[in-house]
Amino acid sequence: MPCYICSTCGVQYAETNRPRDRCTVCEDDRQYVNWDGQTWTTLDDLRQDHRTDVRTEEPGLTGLGVEPSFAIGQRALLVQTSSGNILWDCTSLIDDVAVRAVEAQGGISAIAISHPHFYASMVEWSRTFGGAPIYLHAADRNWVMRPDPAIVFWTAETHLLPGGLMLIHCGGHFEGASALHWPAGAGGRGALLTGDSLQVVFDRRHVSFMYSYPNLIPLSAPAVRRIAGAVEPFLFDRVYGGWFNRGIDSSAIAAVMSEMAGEPIKTFSVAFTEREANELEYARLVAQTFKTEHHEILVSPEEFFAALPQMVYQEDEPIAHPSSVPLYFVSKLASEHVKVVLTGEGADELLAGYDKYRKTVYNLAMGQHYHRFVPASVKNTVAYMIQSRRGNSRLRQKLSRTFLCLE
Repeated sequence: MPCYICSTCGVQYAETNRPRDRCTVCEDDRQYVNWDGQTWTTLDDLRQDHRTDVRTEEPGLTGLGVEPSFAIGQRALLVQTSSGNILWDCTSLIDDVAVRAVEAQGGISAIAISHPHFYASMVEWSRTFGGAPIYLHAADRNWVMRPDPAIVFWTAETHLLPGGLMLIHCGGHFEGASALHWPAGAGGRGALLTGDSLQVVFDRRHVSFMYSYPNLIPLSAPAVRRIAGAVEPFLFDRVYGGWFNRGIDSSAIAAVMSEMAGEPIKTFSVAFTEREANELEYARLVAQTFKTEHHEILVSPEEFFAALPQMVYQEDEPIAHPSSVPLYFVSKLASEHVKVVLTGEGADELLAGYDKYRKTVYNLAMGQHYHRFVPASVKNTVAYMIQSRRGNSRLRQKLSRTFLCLE
């Protein structure tokens, strides 16, 4: 009998002859039932059109996601230690790509999971790697939808795993929600693996916490204080959440690090001499606000082009994006002062940092109302008029890329 997987939350259930009518996880107010109704899949079906996406996050840490994205779209993290590897959180998919990647790093000695939204196909992962124990906090026992002898429920406020990794009971999102402290992470300065228990918010100065992310239900103040108190004793310079490409803007990193560090942190910025490609005034404002030891470098057009041969050699391929060059210069500057840096790479896409992203968000929002309320005959006429327009081809090009022509 198959073990059905909920297509919305990605949690795998125990064997049944037919899919269940309802998903217990999705019917909880922290999650949601798919608008089109409850749907299910199986691991075999998932393998037909999805594959594991393997990425190196840093030395000793490998990310395992699913491509294309499935359910809530999370990634698992494989932490390597000399005493055995720990898989933090799980994905719904486990395929040959995942197995080969994990085996190449030495397999899995244990699995630990932050909370029930990341349980996914945890039993499949355990059985594939010799029945590796699955560590779950006992407070979330009732959310286990596929029981298995490999599951180990822990009850204390912390629980030591192989390699000196420490499970930390935080609570909040779920009663048993946890984080994993990796002392050797971030070049020996410590890393905290959190799933989505801790999040840096959009004003880039604070960390916030939610009871439900899709339904935007915040946690209470006492619950937030409990989480902060739980992780406070542990030293860490880096936080890994539950998804790929959830980079946090460097100003947010500066804000959080400044609160944690006992001395001014070092910050680094790069810009071009042309004003339209120079954001140093904003970097200086952040540095001034958080009293950092700030360093910056200006790159001239001559220096830009002079660096290209070295960049092509180092990357061993033609440079696909010009940002590689300023990144090279700022990295060179940082190497003169520190060994490890945290960056804001990916934040423009996540936080709609440029006008083109905000326009896209606006276009999508307007399109939802347009396609919902405007009759199909009118929409077809408008699209036809735009596409058949003569003369100003630039205007036609722009309009053809909006909700007026795109579904």
